[in-house]
Amino acid sequence: MKTTDLKQLVALQETIELAQKQIDELTNPKPTFEYPLYFKHTYSGIIVKFTALQCREAIANPLRSLIPLREIGFFSDSSIPHTNDQAWEEIPYNREHKLYDKQPVLVQDSPKHLPQIRFYDALNNNVFDFDGSRNPYYGRQDFRPLLTPPPAEIQDWANTNLED
Repeated sequence: MKTTDLKQLVALQETIELAQKQIDELTNPKPTFEYPLYFKHTYSGIIVKFTALQCREAIANPLRSLIPLREIGFFSDSSIPHTNDQAWEEIPYNREHKLYDKQPVLVQDSPKHLPQIRFYDALNNNVFDFDGSRNPYYGRQDFRPLLTPPPAEIQDWANTNLED
């Protein structure tokens, strides 16, 4: 075999490999994500905010399990990726209000009334009814995040009664 034939054969092989790589990229595109994303750990119930594939911050511990409250705010850049559906369950998130589903919020009907602790319904951009059901017609728009964990009794009620 001549040297020029060998060079042409190598060049052709490289072209084929490059074409195959481009075909693979077009047929199997890598998923892109719009961060932040919120997930619940399937085992512990801890709620985390992902800012990248493996970067997360623990933001809530509604079941008060495994990680003590002092570790809320813990940040890790070497976490199990949020694409692992055996470890993480995605939680609906409202980007406009920056609230995740079932997040404790304060709601105030009017300046004359005291604020109430309620739970945000990200699917309907509202708050859950007092019986724990989702209600798209409730009409609340004046909610703000509760900055501290709610009392244990309230969180226990939410864990048991809020509709999925």
